[in-house]
Amino acid sequence: MINEIIDSRYQIISKLGTGSTSVVYKAKRMSDGEIVAIKIMREEFVDNDECIDRFLRESQALSKLSHPNIRNVLDLGQTDGAYYIVTEYVDGDTLKDIIKREKVLPLSEVIDYALQITAGLAHAHENNIIHRDIKPQNMLVSLNGTLKVADFGIARVLSQNTLTMAGQDVVGSVHYISPEQARGSHIDARSDIYSVGVVLYEMATGELPFSGNEPVTVAMKHINQYPRKPKDINHDIPQGLNDIILKCMAKDPNSRYQNVDALRDDLMQLAANPETFAVGAAAVASAAKENKADNVTEEQDEEAVSDKPARIRRVEQKMVKKARSKKQIMLIGGIIGAIIALIVLMVVIFTPKDGVTPSGKVAVPDVIGLSESDAQKKLKDSSLRVGESLVEYSLTIPKGCVTKQDPAANTELAVRDVVVLTISNGPKPCTIPQLINLTEEQAKLALEAVGLKLGTVHEEKTNAKAADRVYEQQYKYNSLQAEGTTVDIWVARAVIVEKRVVPDLTGMTQEAATELISSKGFLVGGVHLEYSTFSPGVYQQNPAAGTEYGPDENISITIWVSKGIENLYSGSITFEIPDSISANSTMEIVYVDAENTEHIVNQADSINPGAPPITISYNSNIKDEQRLYYLKINGQIVDSKTMICSEPVVQSSATPAITPTPTPNP
Repeated sequence: MINEIIDSRYQIISKLGTGSTSVVYKAKRMSDGEIVAIKIMREEFVDNDECIDRFLRESQALSKLSHPNIRNVLDLGQTDGAYYIVTEYVDGDTLKDIIKREKVLPLSEVIDYALQITAGLAHAHENNIIHRDIKPQNMLVSLNGTLKVADFGIARVLSQNTLTMAGQDVVGSVHYISPEQARGSHIDARSDIYSVGVVLYEMATGELPFSGNEPVTVAMKHINQYPRKPKDINHDIPQGLNDIILKCMAKDPNSRYQNVDALRDDLMQLAANPETFAVGAAAVASAAKENKADNVTEEQDEEAVSDKPARIRRVEQKMVKKARSKKQIMLIGGIIGAIIALIVLMVVIFTPKDGVTPSGKVAVPDVIGLSESDAQKKLKDSSLRVGESLVEYSLTIPKGCVTKQDPAANTELAVRDVVVLTISNGPKPCTIPQLINLTEEQAKLALEAVGLKLGTVHEEKTNAKAADRVYEQQYKYNSLQAEGTTVDIWVARAVIVEKRVVPDLTGMTQEAATELISSKGFLVGGVHLEYSTFSPGVYQQNPAAGTEYGPDENISITIWVSKGIENLYSGSITFEIPDSISANSTMEIVYVDAENTEHIVNQADSINPGAPPITISYNSNIKDEQRLYYLKINGQIVDSKTMICSEPVVQSSATPAITPTPTPNP
């Protein structure tokens, strides 16, 4: 099931454990990456209506619980027919793991864990929820020592059927159940108190009060047998802890603590005075036992002297009475002293301290803005515990100081309840993005995306840089600045100028061209007059037509003017089409130049007998130039003629100076 996606919302990471009705996995909430624990109903219970109804009813009730010492429910859902519960993930050990590792826990740890367990149970009992499966396996201890009670209400009330089920989870539970649970009788909050007593017993001694090979055997011992006194197993524990454990584990619920708050009061008094604290009922029983022992001794003394002579008996009786009176005086004095000490102790314990209300609750002090160490000290001085601190970035609270506290200031809590602090990590460091070549709006969005702000936009009018683009930024790309820092940028703005465009002078006379150049704001550069094969007029210019320049640039335009050809002569020839050719023949007239290269000057893809003659003309600047032409029919030469250019030609600027020579076929 590893990496499986549950309900398109949670990705399974690893398996944490297996219970009688469900399997627990470590998972990641895909929406925000939060690590959670997800408990999924086992497949064999998917169609069990009673199990499903109980699962849903109790899950909905548990979702209302919210306490630092309870593993809180975050979500409830269904996947492939199986219901699941999502709870917060606690990174640490179970209390059972700690007991196995340490064997016997120090008194301070026993009391600390017990107060945290009972704080969570008190919240549950106030909401009419009985746990029914208190055991160290269900106590999760985070790395900072915070204990969270888990698995509320998921275990069924144990009956003969459940006791005979196999499985470590049930066996583990039966070692901690109350006698009324073992009998299948009515249970209430005092049943949880019995189980807390068993957990205390195990923490203080490293042993369970009852053991056996079968669950039923262990259950019957809870009903019929009394455990060994914890102090007989571990002589180092104080008498007060011994008595608290035994009072929790009384067979009759009426002899136990009647609510968790009463148990918590005794635990806190034990923590304050471990050597002198005594449970009220235990102290009375102990005094009665001592009185009984005194009476027995007195009777035995009287019987022992009954056979002595009267004078001796009278003397001894006086001595006994004197000793008894002295002993009684000492006993009375001791009782009076104990009463005075108890009164002083009660005054010390119940005199309200700073922040403690008359009801015994603690008003949470305001620690926002204090350093973490000062805040912790202030909370501890108010008899409160500090939970695992959270961290967040803050623009207003200095690094290392408190930004939030939960619960809020002036909230009333029980003594030793937990307050969670959120500590400032200072402003969040943000990486400066690359802003060069971005527009102003793009730069603003890029800064806001990483928690920064756009500062002053400096503008420079220039055409030397890309218009409307950032060309400089205040902080270097990839450098770090605090969240909310403003970043200045420099943006180029184009200078709008009227462009001058070079006109097209081709074909103009020299006079017309120079006049147009001047009218457009340009300078007349060189004017080159020459004979050429181009028609008379401008045939070349530099710069080319269409080139743009600014208004302040001094640009000269050079032109080349043709005077035409100095002498020009014309010649012509005519080819007759033979009548002997076949219909649809091909025809070509070619000119052969001095390099013996053929140039096609006329051609037809289809020509028939009787077609009209074809005349070829040419103008040359060489007098009496001779040019050789061939007539080809279907690729075969059928006639050849030599053209002589001897007739003078009158030139016109409207016509080319020379008839262009046809381009040869490839």
